[in-house]
Order: sequence, then C-alpha cells, then structure tokens
Amino acid sequence: MFNLFFAFIFLILSSFFSASEMSFVSSNKVFLKILSKKSKHYLNLVNFLKRPQNYLYTILISNNLTNILITTFVERFFVHKNLNISPIFSTIYISFIVMIFGEIIPKFLVSEKSEFFALFFFYPIKVLYFLLFPLIKIITNLNRIFLRREHYNRMILESENIKEILLKNLDFKGDTGIEEDIVKGIFKIKDRKVKDISVKRKEVLMIPSDIKIEDLKDILKSTKKIYSRIPVWENSIDNILGVLNIFDILKTGDVEIKNILRKPLFVSESISIGNLLKEMNDFKESFAIVIDEYGGFEGIVTKEDVVEVIFGDIEDEHDRFIEEDYTLGIEKGEIPIDDFCEKYNVKIKNGHFTTLSGYIIYVLKRFPEKNDIVIVDNKIKIIVLEVKNMVVKKVKVEEIVK
Repeated sequence: MFNLFFAFIFLILSSFFSASEMSFVSSNKVFLKILSKKSKHYLNLVNFLKRPQNYLYTILISNNLTNILITTFVERFFVHKNLNISPIFSTIYISFIVMIFGEIIPKFLVSEKSEFFALFFFYPIKVLYFLLFPLIKIITNLNRIFLRREHYNRMILESENIKEILLKNLDFKGDTGIEEDIVKGIFKIKDRKVKDISVKRKEVLMIPSDIKIEDLKDILKSTKKIYSRIPVWENSIDNILGVLNIFDILKTGDVEIKNILRKPLFVSESISIGNLLKEMNDFKESFAIVIDEYGGFEGIVTKEDVVEVIFGDIEDEHDRFIEEDYTLGIEKGEIPIDDFCEKYNVKIKNGHFTTLSGYIIYVLKRFPEKNDIVIVDNKIKIIVLEVKNMVVKKVKVEEIVK
C-alpha cells in the first residue's frame, strides 16, 4: 500500500507542476504588469517570468523526476502483489493516469484564472529553482553551446498582441464602438508620422519679424479663425525665428515682436506621432514647428492634432462661431496694378511691377504659392488662389474688418 500511497503523492506533485507551467505561460502579462503596480508579490512574479528558461527548466526537471517516481512505485506495487501485467500494458495504464490527472485536468482548472494561480505557484517554484540552480545552469550552458543561441524561448509581447488583449478583455459597454475606436487610435500613434497630421505651410498663418503690433492686430481681426500661436520668420519663411503667443501681446502692449517671441519646439516630419507626444511632454509644449528633411519649414502640429488621432475630431469651442464672408472680389493676376488700386481704393507705392502678380512677388520677395497672403494699405487682404509657372493667376480680395 505504501507504494500506491507514494505514487498518489507524486501524482499530485505532477499535477502541481503541470498547473504551474500552464499558469505561468498563459497568464496575461499586461494584466500582471498592472497588478505589479499595486502589489510587491506580483512585481516579484513579473520579474521572475522575464526569464522563461528559469521556470521552464525547473518545472521540466521536477515533473520528469516525479513521473519517473510514479512509474517506479506503481511497478513495485504490481511486483509486490504478484500481478502478472505485461510491461506494455503497465506503461499504457500509467501514462493514461498521468496524462488525465497529472496534465489535462490541472491545466484545465487553472487556465481560466491563470494570473491568480501564477502567484500561488510562484514561491514554491522559485524555491525549487534555487535548489536546482546548478543543474539548470548546466542545461542552460549546454543549450547555448549546441544551439548557439543567447536566449531561449523569449516571450515578446508585440503591440498587436497587446491591442488584441485589450480589445478582447476590456468591457466595452454599449454599441457605439467609441471605446474600441479609442483603443485602436492609441496604437495608430506608433505607425503614423508627424507629416500625416501636421498643418501644411500653405495653410499656416505666418508673420515677418518686423511687423508692427497694430498691423498684426488688423490681420487677426480680419481672419475667420482664432489664433493663439503664430510662427514668426525672418529673411525667409524657412527661417523660423520663434513663436508668438498672442496673449503675450495683451500683457506687454506695443513692443517689438522679436522681444516677446518664445523658443519653438522643432520636430522632424518623419518621426512617429508617439515620439512627437513624448517630446511635447518632455519639453512641456503643446505646439511644434515641423521641418522637412532639408531643414525647411514644413508646417505646424499641436497636441490637439495628436489627441484627435486617438479620439477622433474634436470640436474646438471657436469652431461654433458663424463664419462671415468678407470677400470683395476675385481678380486675375495680370490685372494692371493701377486698375487694381482704383477699383479697391488703395494706395500702392510705385515699384518695378506693373501687374498685381508682380506686386505680390515684390512684397513676398519670392515666388508666390497658393494661400499666400498679402496685406494692402491695412484695408484689404489678397489671398493667392492659383499659381502657374511661378506667376499668380488668380487671387481673392477680402476686406479687413476693424
């Protein structure tokens, strides 16, 4: 009877090792990391599971020894009772018992709450690991020699696995799909680039560094949008001197723009949105200047643009204002400058130009681009609508409302 008793004891140990292996392997590593923030025990467990070969070798060695002892004691029981059982039948019988009660049932029982059982099995397996450490060390070294691998059975959780875990385990209530879209949006920031969400230079309101405060106020009054930060350039649009915070004008009054500029955060258009968000957090900025591969000005990007990748379009409080149309007319670029001035009652100093297109090039000191803006006599705003062969073909003229 002692033989059967010991065989039963080692069968329980075999089920213990099988269940521990199942709990370690199938536990949700993301969930364990969350639990480790609150519990020191789970933190120790997470650190232990970072090296799978440690617990896998421990369980493998222990389980194999246990199964050998089960077979030995059952065979001795058969011999002691003078049971004439063939070795083949005996092997099949013992294997069946071990497979059902030592493998399948224990693994099935712990599979549903593997994170809880993982902590339960952690300390006994860790003790066994230290006891078997010399043998495990030998096996590990042999594995490196023969397989020529530095790491064995490494478990890596890729972002797609984490996303799948979150979508599978989080409880999304309702049928709107908003929560699921948010989870998917979080993982977009890894793959998408800054250039995918930035506001392009043609759509950015920019001002020269020598502009007067009063002229700037007139421009801001005439626009349909509300701006809080404006890039400021000097000599060339690609040379961004700084960023003007509109609230600084209210605090300081009539001063030179250069004296109240803030140092901008420059980011490359090719970095990921995730890295952009990290840089913004590191420098405590919500506004950044985007530069291209040649160091030229490409556009701007804000933290709101990043948030909209995750949560979708966010309605700004100013978006609800009714936009008014201050358009005075649409003109061709080849209109004579004198006719233009007479029509819109503005004065333009004589220069080396005879047409509106020439005047725009003269003011910008470069070849014009679509959406370029030129202010005339603080009365009207000329917006370039069409450019062909570096010549302005069509513009929109808007009134500056004071």
